[in-house]
Amino acid sequence: MRKRTVGVVLMVLGTLVAFGTVADAQTAVRSGWVPNVGELGPGEYPLGDLWTFTCPAGGSGTVWVQSKDDFDTGTSGVDLVAYVVKNDGTLLGYEDDNLPCTYSTVCGYNCPLVSFSGCDGQKVSIVVKDFGTAELTGTHCDKGGGYVLSLDVFKSNGVQLTPAAIALGGGPSRFVPGWAKSALGIPAGSENGPALDDEDVPLPPFALGARVTGGK
Repeated sequence: MRKRTVGVVLMVLGTLVAFGTVADAQTAVRSGWVPNVGELGPGEYPLGDLWTFTCPAGGSGTVWVQSKDDFDTGTSGVDLVAYVVKNDGTLLGYEDDNLPCTYSTVCGYNCPLVSFSGCDGQKVSIVVKDFGTAELTGTHCDKGGGYVLSLDVFKSNGVQLTPAAIALGGGPSRFVPGWAKSALGIPAGSENGPALDDEDVPLPPFALGARVTGGK
């Protein structure tokens, strides 16, 4: 698992008015909800959300996923994981515990902040899902929960894309990435459809690694 430095986290947090509130109008923001995935059986894919966006050649960016107040008690019930993948299945970034959550998780883990680069003009995917059954507190995040996804994308010359240019979807013209179509057996020509929402989201064709101990 590729860990980010404290300096990167502090730099990104400096762009926030408060956790979960994006100050930069150029940031694309979406809200979602994912279920608890539990223990996966053989051939079973985790449930979660898959988002796609436009990333220019030589581009880079940052994805951060924040928790919501799931129980009206100032706590979150989901252990969030995020990874960023090019359409050909190349992993651009993966994190799960390197950003303090807006609302503390009942299972004790933090939220994901993923910095990525190496875009080549392909569509790029963001997958947001629950980690599973781990816990640090004696209480499991076993009911799913809400999240806020924030995305900044930059051209190779450092110019930031507008949310309209990023085209973070969802929507009736959702792009199904090649790696997901292959894994899920989606037939050729089935490029469009509603946003994946709490449906099967395959793991990319590579190992994401084990959670680092003491993720809080």
